[in-house]
Amino acid sequence: MWPLFEMFGEASADSNAIIQGWLQPVVKRALRDKGEAIRDGRKDEDGTFLSHLCDNVGDPESMGFQVLNMLLAGRDTTASTMTFAIYFICMRPEIGVKLREEILNEYGETGMPTLESMRNLKYLRAVINETLRLFPPVPMNLRLSDDAPHAFPVGAEGVKYYIAPGTQIMYNSLLIQRRPDLWGPDADEFKPERWLDAESIKVVSNNPFMFIPFHAGPRICLGQNFAYNEMSFFLVRIMQRFEKFELAPDAQLPESIPPDRWKAGSGRQAYEKIWPASSVTTYIKGGLWVRATPASA
Repeated sequence: MWPLFEMFGEASADSNAIIQGWLQPVVKRALRDKGEAIRDGRKDEDGTFLSHLCDNVGDPESMGFQVLNMLLAGRDTTASTMTFAIYFICMRPEIGVKLREEILNEYGETGMPTLESMRNLKYLRAVINETLRLFPPVPMNLRLSDDAPHAFPVGAEGVKYYIAPGTQIMYNSLLIQRRPDLWGPDADEFKPERWLDAESIKVVSNNPFMFIPFHAGPRICLGQNFAYNEMSFFLVRIMQRFEKFELAPDAQLPESIPPDRWKAGSGRQAYEKIWPASSVTTYIKGGLWVRATPASA
């Protein structure tokens, strides 16, 4: 129906004009600075995403779309994951202690993380992956089947599911990533150690579609590594500055506190001290309210 409504004008035109009015001068300035640097024989010391686009794309319109894609796809999703990571650290203080110990062993309280050194932080990556597993920032997604009909499973036995060509398929990554038949009887528990266990990692490697916060296969999220680096950097810096995080239920809005019946609920309901919700991305109703203790001098 929406193409009919757009016969009378594009509803997003004014909003797009505002976005492009801010974005295009940024892109053009980056291209101008790049040209001046080449003319003056100066090396690029920044190595930013925008400078990379200047080197490899060059077209202002295409660069604008690339930057906008990163801003839109990488803002709320990263914020969602970091919110739930801090929530789990509040819920499991021993995990926060272990994570902070790993970070301080690598950087101390003031060292600056780099892409290379963050690869050494195995427990940090395990905490991020476990957060992504239980609360993927995009809990539901859509894919379109190809031009051929398919029947699943492929074998001779079992219930057959027929997929017609060009079928739109909605899948729920949040539920997939909590399935006990895939993740074990402790699937609802926050357990970073599962990402440090060789056998568990082997299972995920052999079945990549059981862990799909960035999807998988040829359509995997282009910003996956960017997101991992951004989230790792954030957690390193915040754990350097604070040694303890606690939930602050007295600061929560009453309507954001889970109802008492959840205590006897199934799945994650029995665990939660906040009210998770989702729009396009997952979030916490009323926000996450915590008390953070600064690191001792």
